[in-house]
Amino acid sequence: MSREDLESLANEVFALRRRVVELETENRSLKMQLSREAPPVPATPESGFAFGIVDATGPREVVVPGAIAKLGTASSCHVKLPGARWMHAAIERTGQGATIIDMGTAEGTWVNGQRITKTTLSSGDRIGICDAQLIVVFGRT
Repeated sequence: MSREDLESLANEVFALRRRVVELETENRSLKMQLSREAPPVPATPESGFAFGIVDATGPREVVVPGAIAKLGTASSCHVKLPGARWMHAAIERTGQGATIIDMGTAEGTWVNGQRITKTTLSSGDRIGICDAQLIVVFGRT
């Protein structure tokens, strides 16, 4: 094979990989929109965060008492989500509200059906990470 043929083939492979990522992202978006099982709405915690979650492990609630909630699969994450990245996203509470940040994942983080890199959150917002659906409720700061 000539060098030009190899470069052409490499470009085609790269384009196909990019298309696969785009299709996976579209598929996750559609799954989120069609999801019939809504996460449970958790009771408002005294402080910190509460999450109602539906994922591969089933419906559950998680309470995070601090001002930061890390979401992913790392042992240091407060909210463990099967299929998510090691450190997928983080939520930080401040006096002005809360901000969620996607940690640069290919799968993305979704808030109320919109893909985000960083956005503010309100109680009751619906977060999508991979196949997990979360509803977040805030306690006092």
